[in-house]
Amino acid sequence: MVSKRAALAVAVETFYEAGPALPWATSDAQAFLRTLSKCGYPSSHTRLWTAHHTTCAALASHLRRLGTSWENVEEIVILWITRTWTSSGKTFLACADTLRDDPAATALPFAEVFRLVEQAAPNARRLTWLCDFSPLPIPKAHGQGGWSERELARIATGKHVILTAAAEEEESWTSVSLQQGIWRHHLREAFEGRAAEALDSAGRLTAAGLHRYLAYAVPRTLRKTHEADRQQTPLCFPPLTPEGEAVLSQHVLAAFTPGQANPAEWLSPSRLQRVIFRSEIAGRLKDLSGFRKSYTVPERANESARKFVQRIGHSDLKADLDQMYERIREQFGYKRKEMEAVCETTGSGTIRTPDFEYTVLLELDESNPSQVIWRREVGQLSSVELVRQAAFRQVFGAVLDRLVFEFREPLDVAAYVDRWESEAPPGTKVRVNSEATQAEITLSGVAGRICVTATSVTIFGRPGDPTTLLEQFLAFLGKYLASNKSQRE
Repeated sequence: MVSKRAALAVAVETFYEAGPALPWATSDAQAFLRTLSKCGYPSSHTRLWTAHHTTCAALASHLRRLGTSWENVEEIVILWITRTWTSSGKTFLACADTLRDDPAATALPFAEVFRLVEQAAPNARRLTWLCDFSPLPIPKAHGQGGWSERELARIATGKHVILTAAAEEEESWTSVSLQQGIWRHHLREAFEGRAAEALDSAGRLTAAGLHRYLAYAVPRTLRKTHEADRQQTPLCFPPLTPEGEAVLSQHVLAAFTPGQANPAEWLSPSRLQRVIFRSEIAGRLKDLSGFRKSYTVPERANESARKFVQRIGHSDLKADLDQMYERIREQFGYKRKEMEAVCETTGSGTIRTPDFEYTVLLELDESNPSQVIWRREVGQLSSVELVRQAAFRQVFGAVLDRLVFEFREPLDVAAYVDRWESEAPPGTKVRVNSEATQAEITLSGVAGRICVTATSVTIFGRPGDPTTLLEQFLAFLGKYLASNKSQRE
């Protein structure tokens, strides 16, 4: 039986004279193909070209001869790692033997590579190009480093989808700590099923989900491993417009069973506006350090009263921020330049770190103007695993009492409740108000309560250990997914 799937990985790691090497290109390409072999891409239909196979003549020859094995293939994934440049609007892919003084004649035009692949796979219905391109330093007389967005956008139509590791003239960075390219590291995570954020509700990895995950994960990892002035912006063609979404979602690259797909799929940044830990504590307005005996407590929650609270509470806000700054620095071991603290005169303070963002807000209690509300939030988390670290518990364990998932678009609470009542596992109780604008869900064996509104899902717990809030959520989804699986079987 002829395989319907095929894969190609090209890794130009070393250039004889054209430009700097691309560290770990070969090992990353090898590891990627090993991962694909577990996702339905048989080794008989995969190719790896690296080292001496990446000269201009060798690559052209290999591409011309692909038709002998790809004639009946329907789905193809191509990973191409190299340096690129443009000239007269055309993108050129550097080869191992590309010459500095005669680059165009000793490299492969991307359009030519595209044409040869089309010829080799005339029956292919879907081709996904994973382009890990970095700029080639090149004399101005021959062009400029990077690739042509216009050209790739023109090629990515119909059955072709292109995902790039970085924008046109950006470097695709590597990480010494990871011993991999950053984009390639997260690419493998997704194809291994370890990036729940990239999978849809059925456990499928589509080109759309893959790009959303890479666009989110790569800049975060880059900020953690490099200086702040470096950028890397993964792109996709067609772009994620409604029309492009329809095309990208049809490119199913791999599929995982619910057991393989992490039950934290709801944590996907592509589906959520924010994921934050939060606490809200009420206090007397008179207890603020800036309050004087001559002051009058507001009787109404108007703009004047709000500004009054911001003014007399600024010292308290600054003290809270300074105390938290020291605790975070001590427990997480951040260097000074890795942290940024800003205390606004408008009643808010923020601490930014490579792994999360802490915010404290001091607000007037709208329902009782004699009181204030201290709202503390931790968001922009670099990973789910961060919450399980001892340092996170030490700093925020006694502070946080709820986990909030805020939606990008309003949720139809009524439809959500109907689905839960028809599909939820035994022991689930769903309470909903008469207007179907708010629901509360409890599950046997899972502590806490879950409140659902049109804008968010909130898990309420007790201050002590933020991990328990996260575990409650994962256990909650785990039981739900397990129940659905047994019903299908």
